[in-house]
Amino acid sequence: MKKNIYLLFQCCMFLIACNKQNAGRQSIFQWKLKSMTEYRNDTLYGNYLFKYDSISLHLTKVLNSDRDYILVKEINSNKIEITYFFKDAFTGDYFKKIVYCYLENNKIKQIAQLDTVSLTENSIMDIKYDAVHIDSLYTPGIYPFVADISYSDYKFTDENCTQVVVNYTAYSAGGSGTSHIDTIHYTYTTIPYNKYIPYQMSPFHFLNGFDALDPSFILGINDNNSNQPNKNLLQSLQSVYFLSKDIYTISYRMNALNQIVRMDIGNIFYTFEYFE
Repeated sequence: MKKNIYLLFQCCMFLIACNKQNAGRQSIFQWKLKSMTEYRNDTLYGNYLFKYDSISLHLTKVLNSDRDYILVKEINSNKIEITYFFKDAFTGDYFKKIVYCYLENNKIKQIAQLDTVSLTENSIMDIKYDAVHIDSLYTPGIYPFVADISYSDYKFTDENCTQVVVNYTAYSAGGSGTSHIDTIHYTYTTIPYNKYIPYQMSPFHFLNGFDALDPSFILGINDNNSNQPNKNLLQSLQSVYFLSKDIYTISYRMNALNQIVRMDIGNIFYTFEYFE
């Protein structure tokens, strides 16, 4: 009888120890973004799972519907390789898009896309900084729609970027281009900035076909930014592309832990789940 009690005691201690180890493994990623779903016109567009390195705690991979979508590889402290796996809308085949991100003191200096045929790099974003903030950003855009896009004259109020001047060339159906100068205005909520929420740092996601999980967003999760992070989350932004001058309003839903669990922008909404 005593032997059975002793064995039962040992089993209980073993189970407690295992539970503590499992809890410890889960807690190292506590509060990090675990998953994101994206809906467009109420139709599921993306179902993303985020994977992190257990030592550095850096983001290393994003799955979309259990398939590799984004791979993040640190070449050295100043260069990061990000590989995207996109699905061709017509053939259904998957193809790779590889970008190299060049950093300086955790700030993004340049993002270049690899030509997989010639193995040459073509810059798709160049950034210059002043002592504290971003000074200017250039991207070639998407020809023949909107190209040669330059952002400058950034204005900041209460640690939030409130305005930026944009120079760009818009192309008509006939192929001729017209140069434009416009301004994007931003307003903010009182919710503190969150690096796991897209569309917060850079206009880059409107360009080059990367959508919300663009390279600047992926880099930001690992604390490499294209600007000093804003103090608060965006409430609205005015788009200038295609001369639309649309104003996009963003709304957020929070849980009892003050975590953002949903974001709506236009006909798109996202849901978020975090590690416990």
